Amino acid sequence: MSESSNITLQLRERGGQETDIDFASVSNLLVAGGSAADRQTIFDAVSRQVPPDRVYTIGSDDIDGAEYDLIDITRIALADYKRSDSTEAALQERFVIIEDLALLLKADEGFFTESVMSLAVMADRTRLHVIAGLGDTWRSALSENLRNAFAGRIAFRCENAQGYRVVLGRTVKNPPQRGEFYYVEKDGRTRLCSLLAAS
Repeated sequence: MSESSNITLQLRERGGQETDIDFASVSNLLVAGGSAADRQTIFDAVSRQVPPDRVYTIGSDDIDGAEYDLIDITRIALADYKRSDSTEAALQERFVIIEDLALLLKADEGFFTESVMSLAVMADRTRLHVIAGLGDTWRSALSENLRNAFAGRIAFRCENAQGYRVVLGRTVKNPPQRGEFYYVEKDGRTRLCSLLAAS
């Protein structure tokens, strides 16, 4: 996506250097590990920057209606994707926040894997970003293809080394402390960070 994004997450690495997650280059974000409250800090930091009518939230209590919600969201994204006269500047930035992707995968792994990956593939053209959280049951549900659909991945503290391998694609030597997380982009660079603020 060449058009700049107005939405960023400001981070501070443990060593003190500041960086950010810019949704112009990190079109989709996976947030795993930690508690629901940890993951919610990331969702809230994004939501505060986006007008309410441009954020679609699928909560942990919305599983029964999630299939219909994603069908509608996909239809909107496809309409933008197919508009030959669309320019990135003309398309409004929108976000789909899935609070617990593992619950969706448990309900219908095939459908929700395909839906989320389709949205992720279209993100660069449509400016619709997917941010997905993973709760306690995610370790056995996350395929490598689905993980790699997310340009950015965050891992709060995990129970064991396998958790970091599944999300980040590698093990880590120093577990994150309270409020910290590992952040990795598709280029493989991994940073131990904390969230500063939404800009």
